[in-house]
Amino acid sequence: MKKKSTKADAAKAVKGAKTPARKTKAKPSRLVDPKRDKPNVESPREKRIRGSFSMPERDYALIAELKSLSKHRGRPVKKNELLRAGLQALKAMNADALQAALAGLRPSPATPARKAK
Repeated sequence: MKKKSTKADAAKAVKGAKTPARKTKAKPSRLVDPKRDKPNVESPREKRIRGSFSMPERDYALIAELKSLSKHRGRPVKKNELLRAGLQALKAMNADALQAALAGLRPSPATPARKAK
């Protein structure tokens, strides 16, 4: 006749079982300042502003070309990322280079304002 297993038998089995080793987090080196050495990442609380603007077709074609180039180089990007990277590149320019880049743009016609609903 089979013996019924009891809670005591289960406790003995648990005691005898090996427990997995604890995983400990690696402590960061004291030589690295995590606040200063972080890559340029937005803080999670940064306010996002949604805007709307229009561009000529040739500029949208340029965005598509840059997206394709980036994809072929192994780093797919979104239009938003390209525009933000372009802003950072413009910010890094000196005043004369910025004025030259702006002078090279063709003026785009103003778009009519949207009517309120």
